[in-house]
Amino acid sequence: MGLSLHLSYAQTKNDDLTQEIGKVNSNIQHLNSKLIDDNNSLQRLRQECSTLRTNYQEQRDSISKLKLEQEKIEQSLSELRQQFEDIHYVTYDGSLMWKITNVAQELGEQGKFIDKNSIFLFLNFR
Repeated sequence: MGLSLHLSYAQTKNDDLTQEIGKVNSNIQHLNSKLIDDNNSLQRLRQECSTLRTNYQEQRDSISKLKLEQEKIEQSLSELRQQFEDIHYVTYDGSLMWKITNVAQELGEQGKFIDKNSIFLFLNFR
């Protein structure tokens, strides 16, 4: 009976170990599956980061180009304003008009009696 008891005990332990090994194998399969999913997610995230990095650089380049264009437009606008101001004082009836700025400052002490900082001079050639 002693041997039979030992064999029964050994069989029970063997069954328990087989069951535990099955659980471990199942856990290993689950972890492998999780690892594959996580690696796939990591690969997608790397691709998204690369895409975002590229988009960011393209946006920076676009903004730089827009700033340059804005500066050119502002320069053109300034030139157009100056041309408009110059044309504003042009007449086509034979008279000549020009603007003198900083009159009060140029006249110094006598300039304190001038209420405007600019004066206009007219000449008529008719």
